[in-house]
Amino acid sequence: MNDTFDPILLLETIDVANQGLVVFQKSADALAWECVYANKAAERIWGIESLKGLSAKLLCPPSYLEREWTTDELFTFDFPSSGLRGGLSKPELIGGRLVVWIKKIEVTPQSKLADSAWKGVWSLAEETMQFGGWLWDFETDQMVWSDGLYQLLGYQSDFLPADRSFFMSHIHPDDRDIVERLLVALPSYDADYMLEFRVLGVDGQERYLYLKGYTNTDEHTGNRVSTATIFNVSTLREIQGELERKVADLNHSNADLEQFAYVASHDLQEPLRKIVSFGERLSASSQEESDREKIFYLDRILNATRRMQQMINNLLEFSRVSSAADAYQSTDLNEIVKHTLNDLELLIQEKNAKVEIEPLPTIEAIPTQMSQLFINLINNGLKFSKTEVPVHIKIACSKLPELGSSEGKLLKGITYYKIVVEDNGIGFDNNHAEKIFTIFKRLRGRSEFEGSGIGLSVCKKVVERHHGTISAQGVPNQGATFEVILPNRQA
Repeated sequence: MNDTFDPILLLETIDVANQGLVVFQKSADALAWECVYANKAAERIWGIESLKGLSAKLLCPPSYLEREWTTDELFTFDFPSSGLRGGLSKPELIGGRLVVWIKKIEVTPQSKLADSAWKGVWSLAEETMQFGGWLWDFETDQMVWSDGLYQLLGYQSDFLPADRSFFMSHIHPDDRDIVERLLVALPSYDADYMLEFRVLGVDGQERYLYLKGYTNTDEHTGNRVSTATIFNVSTLREIQGELERKVADLNHSNADLEQFAYVASHDLQEPLRKIVSFGERLSASSQEESDREKIFYLDRILNATRRMQQMINNLLEFSRVSSAADAYQSTDLNEIVKHTLNDLELLIQEKNAKVEIEPLPTIEAIPTQMSQLFINLINNGLKFSKTEVPVHIKIACSKLPELGSSEGKLLKGITYYKIVVEDNGIGFDNNHAEKIFTIFKRLRGRSEFEGSGIGLSVCKKVVERHHGTISAQGVPNQGATFEVILPNRQA
């Protein structure tokens, strides 16, 4: 039997052993422990082709190097490059070198099945609930994305970059500054953070995302790491917008009801009081007064009654605009205005009026209500005219530029037309520009101009019903200008 020690055989045996072995030695400047030997198992577990020359600080987490060993229990560690789980032994100082054994921790079939099941459940949850997330190591600038995060950006495959620049390339241009500021500040955050922003997916869709996360120090690597979950809140935003519009519509309806209540309790009562009053006088004087006085009282009664009837008819007209269930359809506004001028032909001739009309668009609208709009706007110019000057009414139209984002009642992605109706009549003070759209509001007395003060209220109601806007400007004794903005289609 040969008892001679063979160091080469020993090294070859260690090199092919199942357990890993790493030997560290002080560097030349004595500032770090550097790897001078690693067997194949160690390099396989670490997932690095060659460990020689790498420092212990780079290869091992700080919590391992700083650990106070009271037992020989292995230090469990997930190796980032290989994705394997292993155990590091207590470092032993032998001959001025540090010796560390590494044992791969096998995952049982049951654990593999459980991990696979949880991954499937998590992936299904991300797809169903439309959320994703990331892990971001700030020291190495490495990011790991979940499948859900790729899906939020419109991708179906995870064989894509997972880094900050790729993420930022999908941020909506209007939101890039605020997102960039957050990402720059994340490493220094000690509290939770959250942010809502928009992205433009590769599929062309604009989505509202809500990010919530936190930054902490990883116990294994000692690096600052961001953990974030990102949710698709686009549907919530749409519901919120629709709810706000419903509330606004309800508020408008309530305001209309309040105006109706005021009219019913005041304006409509006044003609009735006169009917009763003059009727009582007529009855009392029927045996004492001449027929001429009776006729005078009867005329007053009839005039008051006719005014009440006119007000009731106007209220019904206003109510029909608010409650009409007519369907929107393709409507040529040129035809609408043509028929309107035919209806007003006698009044136009009487006023010796000139009406100029530029070409108008075809839009999605309720034709009868468009007729109401133009009849009232043109009739307003004819009615409030100056006696010494021929009436001149001009109707112009222009297509508005595409909106970059929704502005008030005007929505992004919809084409809008601005229609301007201008006259050279008596005009009005701009301080009353909003009041003229109030139901039964008159800026001039009934003795000066006929009318009930409801025409422009109908115009406003029609425009609002078509999700547009209407405004007015006036110059006393020079004329009035009405600006109507209407969409080409109803959203």
